[in-house]
Amino acid sequence: FECAAQRGRQVWGGEAATPGEALRPAFQLSVGYDYLHQEGHQFVKDEERPIACALVCCGVEYCGVRSCCSPRCCCASVCLSILLLLCILMGALAYLGWDLVSMTGNKKNIQDPNITPLDFPRYNSCAGCESGYKTDQQLDQCLHPCLGTKYVLDWEAEARKLGYKLVFFPSRRGPRGEPPVNISAWWLPPEPRHGVLHKDQPRIVALHGLASNNNHCGVQATCFLLRTMGFGCLTPSVRDFGLSGASDHPGIFTWAYDYPMDLLGAWDYAVNDPDGVLGGATTDDKVGI
Repeated sequence: FECAAQRGRQVWGGEAATPGEALRPAFQLSVGYDYLHQEGHQFVKDEERPIACALVCCGVEYCGVRSCCSPRCCCASVCLSILLLLCILMGALAYLGWDLVSMTGNKKNIQDPNITPLDFPRYNSCAGCESGYKTDQQLDQCLHPCLGTKYVLDWEAEARKLGYKLVFFPSRRGPRGEPPVNISAWWLPPEPRHGVLHKDQPRIVALHGLASNNNHCGVQATCFLLRTMGFGCLTPSVRDFGLSGASDHPGIFTWAYDYPMDLLGAWDYAVNDPDGVLGGATTDDKVGI
């Protein structure tokens, strides 16, 4: 817009007008309508008083015309402009940030929690393979050059020999006293060791990463190697993921606010074996995370 107001003379849209003359606006924007009235299609000035120029800062020359704003008007304009920019910035951040905490957005590439540890070696999405059943030839193609088909065949044979068990247990209470959540986990027994009681073999609680579940390749492949070395694996899925129960905020992804309670609930279960499926209770120093 082009706007300057001085006592006794108005410059408006590049044309001058004195009191009583018609004003032809080039652009109507935040003008002091207190001092104008409309007659037909024209605006007529009522008296010789300055018209407020809302978006031009005091003392700044615009298109050769010096602004007429008072210090108070200038300060208000600047403050309103800053507030508007802050509102726009906050809106943009909220829009972009929602994707980071939206449970729907963080479950886009989730693994199928119903695939059992026995089936997982062929259904795995490790090393760039697509999730789903694969023949030996397909495994060889998608695993190359990271892994070979023999690795998967050994993994499959180990899973078939040692078996697995789906277990459930409560998490610990939340940091603000939130009630426990029912957590699911695969129990993957270890390779037996000669002369060592089953309950005395060490156990590892292997937890997946954010926006995932216990059928993540990083969990299952790691536990395959741990089992061959004599470690049992308990692989929980945190609340809202896998086969575990829902939190009290199922639509919000908390970035691990309450996940430690699920992990510690799994550690309690691995130590105490309340259902008698892990080989018996053991001591704290035999359970790692």
